[in-house]
Amino acid sequence: GDRYERSFLRTARATAAAAAGDYDACELDARDALVLKRGLGNGLGVAQALELLADVARERAEAARGATLLGAAAARWRDVGAIRANYPPYFHDSASTERALRRRLGEAAFGRAFDYGAALTEDESIGFALHGIVETRTRAAAPLAARSILTPRETEVASLVADGETNRSIARRLFVSIRTVETHV
Repeated sequence: GDRYERSFLRTARATAAAAAGDYDACELDARDALVLKRGLGNGLGVAQALELLADVARERAEAARGATLLGAAAARWRDVGAIRANYPPYFHDSASTERALRRRLGEAAFGRAFDYGAALTEDESIGFALHGIVETRTRAAAPLAARSILTPRETEVASLVADGETNRSIARRLFVSIRTVETHV
């Protein structure tokens, strides 16, 4: 119906915007697609939208967030039992996004953030993608490999500090107070 067509249009536009380097448009359409795909129960579309939002995070130097979103997308592909390469309409070059994020974070930090995302349920991953938070009853069930001394947000802040950003600029970029940034640091 109409919702499916709108969701497909939003995904196609987000993919085209990412290819053109228009990450603001990509984010808006990918977020809309994510909500629509969720409502339709379209796990493949949810995975695609998460991958597109991971690419937006990569572009905005939110490496830990991007790695977490890629992990969540991989889990959604796994949940539906799909092999990504078999679905050309859902194709987005997430491999280049992954390579860039691995370089940015290093293998260990990338692995922790990716594993954290892969351990999220579909609802948790959508909440993280849309709001940057994970509301759970308990994360104790997450695999030991997904646990880290740093939260994904702390890892993101650490990455920005390593890039030479000031607490004030980090606060502006992440839409949090300077005090919150200081706490993460």
